[in-house]
Amino acid sequence: MHEPTHKPTSLFSTPNNPGVTASAHEDYSLETLAETVQYNEWIYELMRPWLGVNVLELGAGIGNLTPFFLREDRTLLAIDIDDDLVRRHKERIPTRPNLTVECISLQDVACQPSSIGSFDSIVSSNVLEHIPDGIDREVIHAMHILLKE
Repeated sequence: MHEPTHKPTSLFSTPNNPGVTASAHEDYSLETLAETVQYNEWIYELMRPWLGVNVLELGAGIGNLTPFFLREDRTLLAIDIDDDLVRRHKERIPTRPNLTVECISLQDVACQPSSIGSFDSIVSSNVLEHIPDGIDREVIHAMHILLKE
């Protein structure tokens, strides 16, 4: 088993500062997307046929899509590497037995023996384009490790 090789940092970046959180812009974007219920429903419906029962939501942010993934008795691990976004997610989405919300990187989840090969799907929306160059292969490898065969 490999050990975590990095400290979680923000996946979001600005053009001049890769990996640096652009808080004001992100807050506005996430809050705006929270209000687009029909868009969020559409995104969910595109993913729904392939979700399975045990789902990992990568870059869960403030939880705009989380309630959709909890439909149909799914178990959901919602992760983000931004402490503030995880805090806000926990404030917005009620606690329930089938939901775990954590501030952790996907790579660190992949280092947990109990998580290896345990997810039917890993979903994200408006996240992958924010992964800094250089760790994209690491993130894809972590996805491979976490998905069921």
